[in-house]
Amino acid sequence: MKIYRIIIISTIFLCNIVYGQSAKSQSKKGGIVEINLPDSIKGYIKFREAYPQPRDLDSIPISNGKCILKYKYLEMPIIIGLALFQNGKEKKVESLFMKNPYDMPYGNIVLDNSHTIIYIAPWMVTRYICNCENMIGSGKGSLEFSFPDSIHGLVYSKKWYGYQFVTQDSARIVDGKCTFHYNTSDISDERLLFFAGDDQIPIVLENIKTPTAWNYLLKNNTLIKANVIPKNIRTGILGIVSGSPETDVQMQLMNDKLGWKDQQGYISKAFIQKYPSSKVLLNEVFDDRSRYSSVDDLKVSLSLFSENAQQSSKGKELANYIKEREEYDKYGISRKFVYFDTNGKQYNFNDCLNGKQLCVVVFWASWCAPCIEEIPRLKEFYKEYKDQISLVSLSVDTDYKKWTERMRQHPVEWLSLSGLPKDKKKVMDDFGTNVVPAFIVLDAKSKIIASQYIQNGNNRRLMELEDVKEIINLKILH
Repeated sequence: MKIYRIIIISTIFLCNIVYGQSAKSQSKKGGIVEINLPDSIKGYIKFREAYPQPRDLDSIPISNGKCILKYKYLEMPIIIGLALFQNGKEKKVESLFMKNPYDMPYGNIVLDNSHTIIYIAPWMVTRYICNCENMIGSGKGSLEFSFPDSIHGLVYSKKWYGYQFVTQDSARIVDGKCTFHYNTSDISDERLLFFAGDDQIPIVLENIKTPTAWNYLLKNNTLIKANVIPKNIRTGILGIVSGSPETDVQMQLMNDKLGWKDQQGYISKAFIQKYPSSKVLLNEVFDDRSRYSSVDDLKVSLSLFSENAQQSSKGKELANYIKEREEYDKYGISRKFVYFDTNGKQYNFNDCLNGKQLCVVVFWASWCAPCIEEIPRLKEFYKEYKDQISLVSLSVDTDYKKWTERMRQHPVEWLSLSGLPKDKKKVMDDFGTNVVPAFIVLDAKSKIIASQYIQNGNNRRLMELEDVKEIINLKILH
């Protein structure tokens, strides 16, 4: 009887192992990207990882109107782009839309272990093409557009500044015509273009193909008549994507109109609840982690994700970050603040604070020329404020010998410390700093009251010594 019992138990145990391995293998199955193309499109498609590690993945030939990429299981999704090559020349896949478009094309897809299907077709767009009659001359000139009766509204003159066209002038279409007046000497080298009608369709010169065609024409002619006609132009290819849940989420994140942000600009709780298994969404929350003013708010956001997402590598990283934030809120940074001078003597935060109200930390490195140039200014700063604050230089050096040599060449009155020789990355890991020189200001409880950056609206810059002085004056002297 015992033998039968042992056999039964062993059988159940083995079945559980086999079932567990089978379930594990099924859950670890990879994915497929299936691309369908018209017969007229030949060549091959190159797949490129765009995030988090830019690199080429694979090149696959197009066969019988298809191109299929098979890949192994990915714990975290990666974003890839497509490039079509015909006769050895690259033709960019201009836009990808989900099956139900979100008003905004997106050029990449997400590998999320699903069967992603893409249907690619030529991309036809409307342009206004015009041939010009012009008169060579210099000085004051006029540009007269003639349009079909179907075109109404305004025509805009725009210049290319930075990464966008900025409106310079406009003229209304009346009885199929509108006129711009200009001076040839005022035509600059910034790319100039005209956009017509309610749909803001660009007007392209048919007989001059350069990007600055309008600049050339207006600079060298004072009387120009342009007859404008609509024309469909094939400018590239586009794809319609289906079957990829993470790409669906990614495309929605590219469109602010869809209301996925809360009032503070974070991923809304409702959006997370809608896609609790999305690791793309989890990545977004992780990337925004330092912007959350409340660690409790961040904790709630993480709890809304599925168990599988929370147990992913990024989910565990975020959980660890939350734990560190909670410890920081309770203890400040004093638990980590343990560094050494060039003689190997250890200092903690209270040693560095030395009874003062504030501790100013300057990050530097022996190889950083601006850091060395700033030492005389730091000496003047310390001379002025040493009764109110303590000053500590923390080196991000990884070479103990070079650090100590530089310290002998440029001795200072205040403490100059690092994690060396034992820990080469301690300072960078503790503070997340990757740029020098930089400053932070700590209060007496080791809380950071001013970080390395000054935020002004959407603009951000490194905090400078003058900013540190303002903070000291605000916190202590006034």
